[in-house]
Amino acid sequence: MSSCRQPCRTCPWRIEQHADEIPNFRLDLAEKLDATTSDQFGAPIFACHQSKAEQEVVCVGWLWRYGPDNIGIRLRLLNGQMRPEELEPDPSIELHETFQEVIEKLREDCA
Repeated sequence: MSSCRQPCRTCPWRIEQHADEIPNFRLDLAEKLDATTSDQFGAPIFACHQSKAEQEVVCVGWLWRYGPDNIGIRLRLLNGQMRPEELEPDPSIELHETFQEVIEKLREDCA
């Protein structure tokens, strides 16, 4: 699983993003992504919603917020599969700070 350089235009981590603008968005699936915020071994990596099956890429919004704490991402850094710069947020892009903020916004959008 590779990553892009910046969160895509429809990334749910972007503060200005709304659920109805995210392609193929399903709230029931989004709510299951809480496990990606764990720092425990085996915690899944949050894939970009624009990924293709069997060709997933890491969600950059998530990577910038939770990547440093994810053991899978740390292993990729150690193995040279990712570069440390990929975890450095672009300060010009406003993102939610936590997954809880993301999911609350998405729930509001769907209400």
